[in-house]
Amino acid sequence: KDIGVEETAQSLNTDSYFLRYYFRTYMQCDFRTWRSELRIREAERILNEEPGMSVTCLCESVGFNDKGNFHRQFTKITGKTPTNYKQFCRDRVNETTTEACPLPGVAPIESEVLP
Repeated sequence: KDIGVEETAQSLNTDSYFLRYYFRTYMQCDFRTWRSELRIREAERILNEEPGMSVTCLCESVGFNDKGNFHRQFTKITGKTPTNYKQFCRDRVNETTTEACPLPGVAPIESEVLP
């Protein structure tokens, strides 16, 4: 469900006019912009943990109803398309895995345990 400023204001026991004022004055953006950025940051977090998740599933899981809008917002906020960001996360995981795995035929270096 797409939660708007009115429902958010109601859940915070305030009115929507005050909430809009608060966002414009203190957040320097409107509610929709803030909500989109929050959702995209959550999408980034999910992709860092699960880089294999499909873009469609990711889009729905963070609350976007339209895949095209999700793609535009993601690219605008992160500077990468969702697919490029997924690849970036996969590459990072592969680099970490490669560094952590010993090479075949090479004994791992034992570290000293200090008292």
